[in-house]
Amino acid sequence: MGNEQSQPIPNVVTSNLSPKAQRRISQAPYAHSFFDMAAKAHPGHTPVNRPPPPNLHSFFEVAAATPNPHRPRKTQSRKPSASSSTASTSSSSYTRSTHSSTSDRLPTPPISARSTTRAESSTLSPPSVKSHLSGQTMVETTMIEGRRYLAPSVSARYFLPYDDDESDRLIVLHFLLKHAFNGNFRAPIQPILADTRKRAQVLDIGCGPGTWVLELATEFPHADFHGIDLCPMFPTTIKPGNAQFKQHDIAEPLPYPANQFDYIYMRTMLGSMTRSQLIGLLAEITRVLKPGGYIEILDVEYQVQRPGPLSEELVNQKFRQIMKSYDIDLQLCHHLSTLMMTNPASGGFVDIHQGKINIPLGWGGQLGELHSQNIECFLRSLNPMIREAMTRTPPGENDKDNIVDQETASIKSLDDEAIHHIMNECKKYQSHLNWYTCYGQKPRHLNTPQQTPRASVTPSLEEGTWESIHDFAHGFVD
Repeated sequence: MGNEQSQPIPNVVTSNLSPKAQRRISQAPYAHSFFDMAAKAHPGHTPVNRPPPPNLHSFFEVAAATPNPHRPRKTQSRKPSASSSTASTSSSSYTRSTHSSTSDRLPTPPISARSTTRAESSTLSPPSVKSHLSGQTMVETTMIEGRRYLAPSVSARYFLPYDDDESDRLIVLHFLLKHAFNGNFRAPIQPILADTRKRAQVLDIGCGPGTWVLELATEFPHADFHGIDLCPMFPTTIKPGNAQFKQHDIAEPLPYPANQFDYIYMRTMLGSMTRSQLIGLLAEITRVLKPGGYIEILDVEYQVQRPGPLSEELVNQKFRQIMKSYDIDLQLCHHLSTLMMTNPASGGFVDIHQGKINIPLGWGGQLGELHSQNIECFLRSLNPMIREAMTRTPPGENDKDNIVDQETASIKSLDDEAIHHIMNECKKYQSHLNWYTCYGQKPRHLNTPQQTPRASVTPSLEEGTWESIHDFAHGFVD
């Protein structure tokens, strides 16, 4: 269920996009028509009294004109095509294809030595760590190759930059996902947000530049929206009166009293937390949710589907191995429904719905083009120590299954040339990524304690047991 009717995009959203990004997007040949085409693709969901579309000057004005239809209706099975989708609203799961360890300290990753060429060509000195104090949270950052990253720590496993370019990427990703999922949320919370008799309280965990909060705060003026993030990319001055932001490390207890929120939203955070951190966060979410409140998580499976050989080797295998050395499971989104059902703090969330959307990479129309560009920026923005650790395995002399492609034979790690070839492969092989969403409800009868102890995986609960629970739950949901 998305929010039904879109509103004109507020200036507070566009003002948080850098001028460089606005120029870059407005000059793209498909930017002006992307969301206008998307609106025409769902004529049955268009509001009857919808006002004429605005004069589209930028990507974001087009995005604002996108309708926010209801959850996809149940459809007949059909052969996949560039616009096919399947959904089930009678069960707690849906599938749609869109085409238009628990260690207490941070492990040392298997970092390969930097190449001589890179070291000689670089004019930067070794990364220096700086501390930035914002509010009550101290953030240590380091400059690497002209971009600012969080310094490695026990709790922080965030390997993307903390700068304007990354903020721009996240803003574009927001509107891309808004279109792909037919709205800004799927949980049935629109009546709560629109209720003028009492002010609903909403929390966005890992809010980034705050685009989701800013847009919904403008659309639902009778609700209060809160955003938290360790990296304060969010606005501090230009924002609606019902939008508040706070810098916070999610490794610490949430800075809110028990039973405060009607709805909690979290997006693209699983790639920067361990399983035990997620379990602990779910316990904290249970504490601050009101009885009957909803939690919704949206994230991507970092696994290229229908990959080319280079995509398979560097993204699907090497990237996964490197992140595993940090106790990060890049396929954790598969287990969302299981973790919600078995949440020890609440005895399990109820009314759990999990769904999946396949978004193309570089093909299938303008959505695929934007998605490809966003993922390319993601790969190029990864911390260089991660990229350089993603080294290729030389084929053995008698390895018949590993035929060297002459075009990629010189590629040794995830450098710019490798990323260029990977994105071309994705278009050639018609690859896609799976995006998952899962929402559930806190039991209405649950009395929440004021403080929740940080949860961790029981040592006797082995990985095989987790898989068995997941398989059972998956079959039950289906």
